[in-house]
Amino acid sequence: SILVFSAIRNQSQAKQILLEDTVDDNPIKFPSTLSRSELDYLLMYLYRGPSMYPMDGTLVLSQQFLVSVLKLSTFFEIENGIQFAIREFNRLGDRLHPALQFELARCCGIDFWIPHAFRRLMLMDITELDAGHVAQIGRSGYFWLTQAKAKMQALRSKIAFHVPPIVNSPECDTHDACATAWTREWQDHKCQDLTVTWLWGKCLFTQEEDLFEEASEEVLREAAWGSVLQYISL
Repeated sequence: SILVFSAIRNQSQAKQILLEDTVDDNPIKFPSTLSRSELDYLLMYLYRGPSMYPMDGTLVLSQQFLVSVLKLSTFFEIENGIQFAIREFNRLGDRLHPALQFELARCCGIDFWIPHAFRRLMLMDITELDAGHVAQIGRSGYFWLTQAKAKMQALRSKIAFHVPPIVNSPECDTHDACATAWTREWQDHKCQDLTVTWLWGKCLFTQEEDLFEEASEEVLREAAWGSVLQYISL
């Protein structure tokens, strides 16, 4: 096994690594938080065929298996393992929780996952996220998520409950009466539904997309500063 891990770790450490596990006093050095099951999953991926990979109750690959392969393949720079895990996670579709996908994207440097996972989180009610999900999203990601959701809610409330100004004809001599009638019709929802539908049809709700893009860009910018070794805190 020493040759396997020696070949895929930093070449500048090659001489030192090749000495690992040659004597009892110099074992292979793994992160202290690496569990035996995670290493077993990586070795299972490396040495056993797909028919031996663990499955869950729905006859798809175990997510814990894929998480372990992705984490350790990232750490040991095993490109085939990274691509295998990404491909299998993509096949899961919505069965992969967006909080877990966001965490893996952030910690394993899979930047193209971040906007998709963040958008899915934006579509969820904040009460659907438990403490474990918040830990997966991380303090910074959760900050931008709640900020964007609050701004979107304020925008929607403004559209739904603030009466748009009425445009009076120059010939109209009952502006006040018309404004009162317009407000009454809007608040009674007789015009509100039609107006909101018209706004959607005219693509005038692009401010929501702008808010999403702004938050997503901030998350990506901060993720770029993170170390790929953050996976160790998963």
